[in-house]
Amino acid sequence: MPPGNKPEVKVAYFNNLGVVIDPPLESREVSEGYTQVLSRLLGWNELEQKFDFLTMDTDGRLHVATDEAKITNVSNSQATVTISTEKLINPSAKRKGLLLFNHGTVTVFFALADTVLTATGMPLNPGVSYVTNVWAGAVAMKTISGTSDIRVMEFT
Repeated sequence: MPPGNKPEVKVAYFNNLGVVIDPPLESREVSEGYTQVLSRLLGWNELEQKFDFLTMDTDGRLHVATDEAKITNVSNSQATVTISTEKLINPSAKRKGLLLFNHGTVTVFFALADTVLTATGMPLNPGVSYVTNVWAGAVAMKTISGTSDIRVMEFT
């Protein structure tokens, strides 16, 4: 397990059938936490009371089934955020969703803009994620001190 006892999540593959997040997470509870975060990006079917694009295997593997009209690509990246980091993510008119996860040990501050001030930015504490399916603009981040490891999953 990575530092800080946080599960390492990797997308094993992406194709027209969906995304498999692998290796399996440490427990079903942790998987369900990731399910809740990812589900904000995915369609809630009120009639059937389920998420149309998200399923979980009995072993804890999460599967994101995609609809070509909605999501055609998933990009995963890592960034180190410091006291001088500003624009971390460029604007993208093709973006359908964005997940930012603070995998580090230091709080980062972010803004949905090209720049951010720690005094006015939104805090993203260690182990916490931010999800949006409506923002296609830039995202800026920085720390007050030290560095933090940020994981980015962008859906286009």
